[in-house]
Amino acid sequence: MEDGYLDGHEGEWIQNPETISELFDIFWPLEYQIHIHVKGDKGMNELLKVIERKMKEFPREDHRTTIVHFANSTDKQVKKLSELGCIISANPYYVTAFSDNYSKIGLGPERASAMVRSGTVEKYNIPYSLHSDLPIGPSDPLYLAWCAVTRNHCMAMCIART
Repeated sequence: MEDGYLDGHEGEWIQNPETISELFDIFWPLEYQIHIHVKGDKGMNELLKVIERKMKEFPREDHRTTIVHFANSTDKQVKKLSELGCIISANPYYVTAFSDNYSKIGLGPERASAMVRSGTVEKYNIPYSLHSDLPIGPSDPLYLAWCAVTRNHCMAMCIART
């Protein structure tokens, strides 16, 4: 996370930005559709740099690079995703299951309530799909749609469903 968590840590890289860049260098010119998991706004910044660089080096009209999870981002980042032609596969359950706790012990209320910015995605007409990330979220498409539409972040609702 760009501004870190409330306890001072910034999160962890599963793959560092250099490795992501190297993988894009291999698969982008071969015209693969790349799906990449990103949860934090700092990770999103690094990913946007790579995609922007690749679009300049080897422009692709319909690359469909897919941002998977899409938990924490900024409005500016979502606008850039639109400009670069990316698509999003988001887990709307993050808001329902995690935002209450993240507002207290992880991100603070403002950032926690802005997780999974589906309204901003719609504003910029970015193709968007939902996933559960089972076992993180339930394999229940209608419930996930409810999570996305209502953005309900009541832990009691999550517990009652399990």
